[in-house]
Amino acid sequence: MNDTSTVFFTPPRQTEANGKSRRAGFEIEFGNLAVSDIASRLRKKFGGELKEQNPFRFTIENSALGKLRIERDAELLHSTQYREFLQSLDISFDE
Repeated sequence: MNDTSTVFFTPPRQTEANGKSRRAGFEIEFGNLAVSDIASRLRKKFGGELKEQNPFRFTIENSALGKLRIERDAELLHSTQYREFLQSLDISFDE
């Protein structure tokens, strides 16, 4: 059996229909860290300009890895529509 843990395969299609290069996304699961702390540490390591969209979503522009998006994996938290209701349940939006 061959060990392929360090082999990276090229996808069959490397461009989108419009000719632009396809992008890759990676999801890393972990807890007990604030999104702002993670974003700050990534910016420190890879450079770039850190931008906060909301307390649960940040982007880093022009990093050594390109554009990065760091977010809490809960779409509801990104919407301001439900904040008042969630705050009534003592769910804090401060990290």
